[in-house]
This record gives sequence, C-alpha cells and structure tokens, in this order.
Amino acid sequence: RDLHDSVSSPLLAGLAHTRHGDQSVDGADGRGVIVQAQIERALGAMREVVRGASSPALLAETLADVRFEAVERLRGGGLEVHWPISDPGGSSLSGPARDALVAFVRETVSNILRHADATTVIVTVAPMDDPILGGFVLQIDDDGRGLPAGQTAGGSGLPNLHARAATLGGRCEISGRPDARGTRVRLHVPGAA
Repeated sequence: RDLHDSVSSPLLAGLAHTRHGDQSVDGADGRGVIVQAQIERALGAMREVVRGASSPALLAETLADVRFEAVERLRGGGLEVHWPISDPGGSSLSGPARDALVAFVRETVSNILRHADATTVIVTVAPMDDPILGGFVLQIDDDGRGLPAGQTAGGSGLPNLHARAATLGGRCEISGRPDARGTRVRLHVPGAA
C-alpha cells in the first residue's frame, strides 16, 4: 500500500509532465528537469517507506506540505487547481497518521490524473462541526467523468483510500458531485489522529 500510494505518485507525475509538458517551462530541457524532480521525490518516498513511519507533525504543516506537492502534480498534468490556504487548527498528527494523510492525498491526486479526465480540482479543508471531538474534513472535488454508477471500490486505489482513512481514525466517502459531473472524495477525521 505504501509503495502504491507514496512511490508511484511522483513517478506518475513525472509521466504526466512527459505527456502533457509544463506550460510554465519552455523546451524539452525544462521538462527533463521536472521529470528528474519527480523521480527524486519518488526515491525520497521510497526511503520513507523503507524507514517506516515518520515523526509526529502539526496538522497545518502536513497540509501545507501535501498541498504544495498536490498542486504541483495537478498543474503539471494540465489541471486548474483551487486549494485555498486554511487554518485547520493546532492539532498534531502521530507519525503513522501523518503518513496516512499524505498518502491519502497522493492517491486521490493519482486517481484524478489517471482516471478522471478532469480540467479542474477544488480542495477544501474545514474543521468538523463537532466542537467536542474537533477534527477536520478534507474534500477533493474534480469535474471529470465521475465514477461508474455505484462504484466506490476497485483496483488498489479506492480501497487504499478507505484504509488510510481508517488509519487516521476517520472515514472516507467517495461519490459523484451533487451539483456537476465529477467525483467527490471526503475524508472525515475526528479529533487529533
């Protein structure tokens, strides 16, 4: 699961750059630099998997890191991304929870890049409504072709999302978007994981 979610993500991003190019970089040499960076990120992720769980981290720092990576990958694949910076509060994540959150976002981004045929991705992070439990909700919407009717599992990617959510002590919902075509992935994480 770790190799699938964490190592394959930057490799797929490198492939996306070779297929679509990067509009901000001119020429094949520029694309080569981007692909090299994605391969280096994959090697770093592989080292993390081999070492085991990372150290505890603040939720805000983890989300900032994963936001930077996800936006870079999605834009490299030619998608428009809206992910406003938000304050999820000062909670911290254990090492395994941090790794699960990072892998959850990586796998969702990989699924969008590989399967959605989307043009836009919108990500929001908001506190949960429960003032006692606390926690947060991460929502990732794409405007792609959506899932076949009734499909919320299949392959390795979607079951991995549910497993990552469970590691965080939360749950994952995967559905069509109510207002447009596309897919909505929601991660509900109560309290500090």
